[in-house]
Amino acid sequence: MAKMTIFSPDALMKQLENMGNVDRYAPKILDAGIEPLYAKIKENAQKHSNTGEMAASLKLRKAQKSKDGTWVKKAQFTGYDKRRKPTPSDPRGVPNARKAMSLEYGTSKQPATPFIRPAVVATKNDCLDAMQGAFNKEVGSM
Repeated sequence: MAKMTIFSPDALMKQLENMGNVDRYAPKILDAGIEPLYAKIKENAQKHSNTGEMAASLKLRKAQKSKDGTWVKKAQFTGYDKRRKPTPSDPRGVPNARKAMSLEYGTSKQPATPFIRPAVVATKNDCLDAMQGAFNKEVGSM
C-alpha cells in the first residue's frame, strides 16, 4: 500500500483556513466595491434636481447578511421631498425613493430619464476592480 505525505506552507494553509470565514471580510469587500457606484449615482442624480435634495438623500446602508446567507450592501434614497405638500396618499410628502423611481422608469406624464442604470453600466469594471483589490488585500493580510 502506498503512502503519501504532503507538506504545505503554513501561510498558505492559514489563508485557505481563513477564506472560509466569509463573514469577516465580505463587508469590507462590499464597502470597497460600492463606492464608485455610489459616487456615480450621486453625480447623475444631481443633474435631475433643482435643490439637490434627492441626491443628498442617497445613503449607504451597512452590509448585511441575508436570510439565504449572501451578503448585501445597499445604496438607497431616503427621506421625503420637503418642497412638496403632503397629500392624503402621502401624508409625509413624496418619498425621495419614489421620485428616483419616477425619473428612472418614467410615469404616464413624464418620460423616463434613467440615471441609475447608466451609473451601474459605467462603473461595473471600477466596482469589480475595487472589490478584487479589497479581496487581494484581505487574502494578503491573512
